[in-house]
Amino acid sequence: MNLKILVINLKASSERRASISKQLDNLDIPYDFLEATEGSLLTDEWIENNIGDRVKYVYHNKIHHSVNRNALACADSHRRAQLIASNFKSGYTLILEDDAVLTSSFKKKITNTIKLMHEHSLHIAFPGYHWSKGSFEKRLDINCSGSGFSFFKYPVDGHVAGAHSYIVDYVGARKLVEDSLEKIQNTADTFCIREKGLNQSTVVLYPKIVTAGYFESDIGYLTSRINLAARIKQVTYSLALKSRTVHYFLRHWKERRL
Repeated sequence: MNLKILVINLKASSERRASISKQLDNLDIPYDFLEATEGSLLTDEWIENNIGDRVKYVYHNKIHHSVNRNALACADSHRRAQLIASNFKSGYTLILEDDAVLTSSFKKKITNTIKLMHEHSLHIAFPGYHWSKGSFEKRLDINCSGSGFSFFKYPVDGHVAGAHSYIVDYVGARKLVEDSLEKIQNTADTFCIREKGLNQSTVVLYPKIVTAGYFESDIGYLTSRINLAARIKQVTYSLALKSRTVHYFLRHWKERRL
């Protein structure tokens, strides 16, 4: 299996680094850390020179709660990761964020994913994602029996959001990053798969084999009010870091949630 793993990690995030390292050390798959761009260090000059006009407008006017300085830094981290992957012409790169949680039997599942991607000339696969929008159809032309998951077509009437885990070959990586070489045109979660002509060569895995969101995030602005559902979510995720039982049930739910 010609796969390498690239983990995006802030130097100061030692708890996250330890968590993902513990999972990856058991896989016997090469992995490296990419030091993430730090939002607090971004200057106004850097933003002016590195962020495209549309994203810059959203950021300066606080049009969307998720686009803060840390989101811009996250987008830059993924741009650098995709550039590295675009130069790996002999295999595939799994780009992970440091809060990723791998499913059981991950090595077998990721091996099957890479094998099927190679056999069917696929450029991008989403082994995990936060949420999806649109109609999902199973790829009936790809036999995933015994793999522990199915391949679904990328939705033609929607999209998949979540940059915590995606697999690319050098063609897919090059396509993802090509319009952001000079200035970043989208946040990390916005892949523009259809717009870049990649929907036929992109698949979504279900159930997911990677989940995330167990650690607190500094992406986005704090809202003035926290409703009951948000509070329950905070408590549940906090418990999942302390209790194996809660962690198992939360991971199981996340893996099967579209």
